[in-house]
Amino acid sequence: MKNFRILFSAARSFYNDEDTEIIRIPNNPFNKYKIGSEPSPEKRAVPISTIKMIRDCVVPNGGTAELARDLYMASIYLLGMNSKDLYELKPGDIKGSRINYNRSKSAGKRSDKALFSVAIAKEARVILDKYVGHLGKRYQRSTYLNNAFAIGLRQVIDIINDSRDVQLEYIDFYSARHTVGTEARNTCGFSVDDVAEALNHKIQANKITDKYIKKDWGKVETIQSALIALL
Repeated sequence: MKNFRILFSAARSFYNDEDTEIIRIPNNPFNKYKIGSEPSPEKRAVPISTIKMIRDCVVPNGGTAELARDLYMASIYLLGMNSKDLYELKPGDIKGSRINYNRSKSAGKRSDKALFSVAIAKEARVILDKYVGHLGKRYQRSTYLNNAFAIGLRQVIDIINDSRDVQLEYIDFYSARHTVGTEARNTCGFSVDDVAEALNHKIQANKITDKYIKKDWGKVETIQSALIALL
């Protein structure tokens, strides 16, 4: 509807000439029509109890389920790092006990290139050592890795349901990021602004102020530690 309003306004500007009082399109129905805001994204957070079951799930070695379980947990430990960023992660991005990277989804839209620095929790270190530098050899594109995640996570949930006699719903990889945000806010009690920083989101209201503040990852580390403590 928004695009139609833009097209209608362009047509009125083209065909109407107020100076000569030639008005071919006199009415504007959009004067009384209010376009609603975009719907909020679906909340896909996963309960901590489910995250623990995923972490502890016993899967066949070397298979897609193992890959999905490991990297899903890595995303949790690394504050919702998405699949493409995990895929593109190189050994050189790991500086001692930290990962410094530009979030692929936002890098081209922000002046800071969506730079993010996250501490490598000991729980994540083993997983990173296992996969960083190897995913590109196993999957030609990040989209192929996404397909593997979709298959692998279904396998993980099936194994959990069969072995624990529960009925968990299937999840997607991005739910890890939703879980990080939800638990940091609702369970750990951090402010929305702090959670936004931990998710590497830019708050438009703070856009100018941010330019004057030197980046300090201390709050992010505090949130990360609190989340991992839940596990």
